[in-house]
Amino acid sequence: YGVNKVKEDKRYTILALYPTLALANDQIRRIEAYFKLIGVNPLQLDSVKKSELESRIGRSGLRELVNASTVVVSNPAFVLHDLKKFLLNPSRALLYNIYKRLNLLVIDEIDFYGPRSLALLLAMIKLLAEFSDNKLQVVVLTATLANPEDLGAYLRAVTGRDYAVVEGKPFSVENHTYIVLGK
Repeated sequence: YGVNKVKEDKRYTILALYPTLALANDQIRRIEAYFKLIGVNPLQLDSVKKSELESRIGRSGLRELVNASTVVVSNPAFVLHDLKKFLLNPSRALLYNIYKRLNLLVIDEIDFYGPRSLALLLAMIKLLAEFSDNKLQVVVLTATLANPEDLGAYLRAVTGRDYAVVEGKPFSVENHTYIVLGK
């Protein structure tokens, strides 16, 4: 979906949030492969990548890179820290331009979060919906969600968009057991 939207409009902006750095690192390769097909380079941005990029291209180079990006992969902790800067002094927030032109927010593995973290995540969604100059669309991905209708109602209230719950039978990989015996 995101690839098609960016293909239609090169300014269409996506922020994808993964709960852990390991999961983001795993997913970025797949995301890069898809978006490179249409000539777009997704930007992975977390505290480690930010430091690496700042040391390589400098702070102003990093700001230019972020401002030129339309697909950003990050984690809620990094975005929350940056949103705090945005609230105190918008020009200090590294992702300021992403927030302002954000079209699609993707949140993966929402079942990963405990009650406190989930409350912060929902507040972040509300803030991003308010800050974006576009009518924010939110996609939540999870294998287990006890109350999708409650989440959908919250998202409708915050974004002004209706929602759909997509359900299906889980994909199951065939398992094999291998035993290697030495002689």
